[in-house]
Amino acid sequence: MPGKVEPVTLSQLLDLFPGRHRIEPRPSSWSTGPDDLEHGNPYPLWKSSDNVVHQLQWQHLQIVIELVRKAVEIATTDEAKHHAQVARETLDRALHSDQFWWASRRPMWEPNIVNRGLMEQREAILNAYKALRVSDQSEDAKREDYYRYISARDLREKITDQLFMF
Repeated sequence: MPGKVEPVTLSQLLDLFPGRHRIEPRPSSWSTGPDDLEHGNPYPLWKSSDNVVHQLQWQHLQIVIELVRKAVEIATTDEAKHHAQVARETLDRALHSDQFWWASRRPMWEPNIVNRGLMEQREAILNAYKALRVSDQSEDAKREDYYRYISARDLREKITDQLFMF
């Protein structure tokens, strides 16, 4: 009977579709077009090389991830552990693609969702930095963490400024 779907095992499926030659997938997504690939832009809706907001978002997120990782790693006191745990849980919520997708301007653009992602990251870095401040690490290390926190704050402000420009 045409159109009938028959269940098969994985080994049967391999027999039905014998391999020809190995194909290595290229970095890309469902949204990537030939022009994007030609220009070395495999993720245009999430990490476009010509999108200022995307570049700033990823720089900010990298600092947040680094500070949260460090906070979790070095937290020894109860207070530091508490803030490190909150930072980690908040970071998990902050790691979503919506904030990048809505910043793509292809044609999606929704500043409120971009800002929401920033605020979730802000909460994560706030708790990470608090954990690092109350930790047993040296004052020099705490000062370095503060500089990274300030850098993230500056990036967040630059992103916010960009949200008003479009």
